[in-house]
Amino acid sequence: MRIIFFFLFAVLSWSNITAQAWTKEKGKSFLKLDFTSLTGNQIFDDKSEVVEFQDYSFNTFSLYGEYGITDRFTVVSYIPFLQTNTLKESASGPKASNAGFGDVDIALRYALVKNKFPLTLTLLLGIPTGEYVDPNELFTGDGEFNQMLKIASGAGADKWWVQGGIGYNNRSENFSDEIRYDAEFGYKFLNKKLLTMLKLGGVSPLDNGTAATTKTGLFSNNVAYFSPAIELMYFIKPNFGLTLRGAGAGAGARNVQATPSLSFGVFLEN
Repeated sequence: MRIIFFFLFAVLSWSNITAQAWTKEKGKSFLKLDFTSLTGNQIFDDKSEVVEFQDYSFNTFSLYGEYGITDRFTVVSYIPFLQTNTLKESASGPKASNAGFGDVDIALRYALVKNKFPLTLTLLLGIPTGEYVDPNELFTGDGEFNQMLKIASGAGADKWWVQGGIGYNNRSENFSDEIRYDAEFGYKFLNKKLLTMLKLGGVSPLDNGTAATTKTGLFSNNVAYFSPAIELMYFIKPNFGLTLRGAGAGAGARNVQATPSLSFGVFLEN
C-alpha cells in the first residue's frame, strides 16, 4: 500500500502526551497503562518506497504519567517497560525475536501563559535505557541520548479543544537532529464521558547525522513520517477509564514500518 491512513473507529504512543498545551494543577496527576502493537510485512525504505519485508510483530507495554509539581510545572514520563520484537520465519529470513526494556522519556513542562490561550514550553530528555545491540536489529532502543525543546499552545471550551506544538530534537551518537510537530482536535460526547481526538503528528529529520539506518525500521536514523491517529477515551468512572488508539504513516515516510498501529489501555486521573 502506497498510503496508509488508519482511521479505525470500529475497533478502535511519540504522541503519548495528552494535553501538551496545558499543565496539570498542583498535586493533580494522570496515569495510563498502555499496550501498542504493530504487525505486518512492509516498511518504508530510505527512498520512501514501500518494500516487502519479513512478517513482523512489534509490541510495547508502557506506562505514561503526568504530575503537577506546581500549577505551572508538570513532570511527564513515558516508560516502555517491555518491548517484544519478533520476525516470523519466511522466505525473506529465519525466525528471530528479542524482548526487553525500552528507552525512557522524562520531560518537564512549564506554563509560560495560563490564560484563555495557554502557552507551554517542554524540555524532554530521551534516556537510552533500551537495547541497541542485536544481530537481527530487533532493538528496544536507539542507543542515543536526545534532548527536545518544544513549544505548544491551544484553546478550548466546555466540550471541545484544539492544540498544537513544534519542537527541535537534538540527537547524539551521529543521529540526525529532527523537527517534530503535532496537532490535536478533540470533542466530548455522551455527557463528557467519551473524549474523541484526531491527532496529527510528524517527524522531519535534518539529515545531518551519519548513523546507519536499520533494515527493520526500528529505531533508525533519518526517520521521517506524517501520521494521523484517532484516539478514544471513555470514562467508566469519574477518574478511571479505557483508551483506544489507531495510527499509521503516510506516503513520504522513511525508515519506518509501513504498518498501522493499534493501542489500548487504562487510565487513572485525580
